[in-house]
Amino acid sequence: MHGPFFRAQPLQPSTLPRIEYDPLLMPDISSLSQRRVMTTLTASVKMPKSKDRVRIELDREDTVGKLKEKIAAHEDMQGVPVDRIALQLHSMRQELNDHVALQDYSVVDNPEIDVFLKPALPAAGRGRTQSGKLKVKVLPMLTNERIEIEVFPLDTVSVLKPKLEELQRRLRFRLPEGNGYFFIHRQQDMHEDQSFHWHGVRDGDTIETFDGFIITNSSS
Repeated sequence: MHGPFFRAQPLQPSTLPRIEYDPLLMPDISSLSQRRVMTTLTASVKMPKSKDRVRIELDREDTVGKLKEKIAAHEDMQGVPVDRIALQLHSMRQELNDHVALQDYSVVDNPEIDVFLKPALPAAGRGRTQSGKLKVKVLPMLTNERIEIEVFPLDTVSVLKPKLEELQRRLRFRLPEGNGYFFIHRQQDMHEDQSFHWHGVRDGDTIETFDGFIITNSSS
């Protein structure tokens, strides 16, 4: 014996459930693409042997050390070890630190970065004192003095002033008051927050003083 028989009726278009999508819950493809762009940047790099700047793409979270590795791999830098590469933002006069992320320097989307090569450290026992120090001769401006001072290659130039001023109190040679002078090596002004090694100073080199102050134009 059969139970009741029901004939299935097809759903009419008007009775089909209507599905609506909330645009606020849908992924915004354009914003996702923009987010990817914002996490990367293209650096415009000036290498010592290149006439034009080279474009290198990297993540904002990449460190300066990572950028150095990419620069060292470029054909214009073949044979140059990473530890000889120094980088500066074109708008700054300070060496970028390897362990710092590029985004921490508040770089723009297409930063201009200049590459400098540090001189290779001399072989052990050559061109240095036995203690590993360098002997430099400091010539104070408007004097005939040649003051010999010992420094370490990785000391910053800032160590020179206290050493020089201590000798000045004993030897009575001329120095401007109020630290109103800076140092010059091979006709280039020296940055006191950089090392002697960074400036290419070698044992026996001469460093001159020049009256005045270095004014850094941050907008250049």
